[in-house]
Amino acid sequence: MTDTDQQQPADAASPLIETRVCIDDMLGPYDAKLNPDNRWNGWLSPFFTLDTARKIAARTQEMADEDGHDCVDTIHVIDGGIDREGEPRAVVLHISWQYFDEGSQTAASIIQPNDEGLYGIGGWSWTWHFATWSCTCGADEEWHVTRCECGQPRPEDAADEAAPDVAHARREDPIIKPEPKRSGPGTRDLREIAEDAARTIPSDVTSHDANEIAQMVSGLVAAVLCVADTVARVNDRP
Repeated sequence: MTDTDQQQPADAASPLIETRVCIDDMLGPYDAKLNPDNRWNGWLSPFFTLDTARKIAARTQEMADEDGHDCVDTIHVIDGGIDREGEPRAVVLHISWQYFDEGSQTAASIIQPNDEGLYGIGGWSWTWHFATWSCTCGADEEWHVTRCECGQPRPEDAADEAAPDVAHARREDPIIKPEPKRSGPGTRDLREIAEDAARTIPSDVTSHDANEIAQMVSGLVAAVLCVADTVARVNDRP
């Protein structure tokens, strides 16, 4: 990350591929588009969205604070409101502080977006390379390769393929909520107890026979329980 050469234009005949790039463990991985044939000493020349440019800017400035500005190029995104087309207006700057200290006129440069609105950051100057993913067979594949030579799909693709279709499963086997369990006799049992007790109540209720009084009390209790159970069932309805 020491040179200030601007990214060279990719061959128009070669389409850009979507991939992820990084610089060892210092920068990235970031989503990017690039022409794999447009290289500088074997290194890639990626293009990034404005949002990703902001992430790169934050990281390079953090690195400069940690390691010193004299050994780290920094990216800066300067916002300028909204343009006439309603898009964010921003200027992306690449500053090489070591050249600034030498009074170079190329210490700072504006990175212009390409036709897709993507910004080429560090092309033909930084050591960008493909981020990789590890296959279960032990091979390391470049990020834009979605399937290993052994046939294993990239991890996130494998996760998508293995994920169950929850909505479909619910349609095929809907969850049936069990009815709430109740303890003790049901409403019908309580009603029958109350009716039986009422039929056996003697016409002369002035009798003081203990058995008759107990039978009457039992019938009244059953009737009250029946009413209470009915009210509870009504309240439980959705």
